[in-house]
Amino acid sequence: MGYQLQQLSSNLYFVRWLSLATDQEALDYIRELQQIMDTATNKVYFISDLRRGHIANVTMVQRLSRLTQHPNFGGGASFSVSTGAKVFVGVFARFARRYNRRDDIHNNLEGALKFLEDLQPGITKGIDWKAVVDPAPSTTGV
Repeated sequence: MGYQLQQLSSNLYFVRWLSLATDQEALDYIRELQQIMDTATNKVYFISDLRRGHIANVTMVQRLSRLTQHPNFGGGASFSVSTGAKVFVGVFARFARRYNRRDDIHNNLEGALKFLEDLQPGITKGIDWKAVVDPAPSTTGV
């Protein structure tokens, strides 16, 4: 799978893209986010690591952008210095017509965390972000 989705708290999810998404991976991802928001009892926030990949198919980006209209979408932030990722987020924002600053891309994790904190104070607190973003490799040899 080209992405990993990790629940960090009851209303915060971390997404790590491992490569450019295939159409099936993008569709699976969109369905997974839809299910999360459909079953949530409060607004849900997302932080996405786009340093190694993202959705590139414009049709899939458009489908993803529709999720920002969901009543349980609280907001999202992503981070990457990749030009391709920034183009993806720009296309996403245009489709979502989200100029109310509920989703944004930043060059680094710190900028993304600050953005989420501005949306929902306290949402990123108490999380070991170093462990989340740069997990230690498995030492079990499995």
